[in-house]
Amino acid sequence: MNNDTATRDATIKLLQFERWGLNFHSIGIFENQEEINRKVLARFSDVFEKQFSSLSASDRIAAYIKSLLKTDSFCHSYYLKAANRNWNCGCLYEAYASYWWKFEAFCPVLKQWISGTSAQESFAFLTRLSKTFRLSIHENNSELARRCALTMLKWGGVLKGNRERIMGMGEDICTHFRYLQKQLDLYTVDLKYDHRISGLAALITIKRGC
Repeated sequence: MNNDTATRDATIKLLQFERWGLNFHSIGIFENQEEINRKVLARFSDVFEKQFSSLSASDRIAAYIKSLLKTDSFCHSYYLKAANRNWNCGCLYEAYASYWWKFEAFCPVLKQWISGTSAQESFAFLTRLSKTFRLSIHENNSELARRCALTMLKWGGVLKGNRERIMGMGEDICTHFRYLQKQLDLYTVDLKYDHRISGLAALITIKRGC
């Protein structure tokens, strides 16, 4: 989490999980905890099981996650055809460190082609893109929202078959995603089936504010 809004949203989501009676462990990792408002952080601390002040504590984060596993480690290995090499990991942190997803997409924010393979590169690209996407929805900028949505699908390798759906929304794309925002609000979420909430909703969670 990198700001008050993200911390507040995480607190709300965790309270909702508790209300649903889910069995889970909660871990909060801050980009820089010192930048979080004290009142927001206090409410967060009341509900989260474990928190880390920054990503620089990666070794301690990995050790803590490992301690939660029923066994000391696990072994997951397969041949990564796209990278022409074997891929394996023995814990969740190794899975993160070994993350590999090759992408190349035109960024509507920087107006240039961006490519990468690591988790950090994908995270930086999608963070920039999601902020612009949320802003475009907020400002009812259908053209920018459409370009962001198509770019996200391009990054995920699922543009084929979905381009037509995005283009078909036309000028109503912002209205559509504002509807999804309302339906996915943890304060009022309804778990009943709604055909308008499909895989496209996974594009991005439209958080309050920008």
